[in-house]
Amino acid sequence: MRTYRSIDEVLAYINRHDRPLGLYLFSNDKTLQDRVIKNTITGGVSINDCSFHVAQHDMPFGGVGASGMGHYHGRHGFETFSKMT
Repeated sequence: MRTYRSIDEVLAYINRHDRPLGLYLFSNDKTLQDRVIKNTITGGVSINDCSFHVAQHDMPFGGVGASGMGHYHGRHGFETFSKMT
């Protein structure tokens, strides 16, 4: 667990490290939601939830950079995890 004093500190921390596979923000502040989304790069974002994006079976699920190895659902997942000959 990490504590912080400002959202700027949080954004700087996120952006100093490898891209996260998922980012989960719990806030009803629409301005804050937009700010976090626009100022980070991540494999997926969920607002006020922690599992919704992985349950979307009609959308690719993966990551960016070191956070993901490919897409998990649907055709993307099949192609990623299959040894096609």
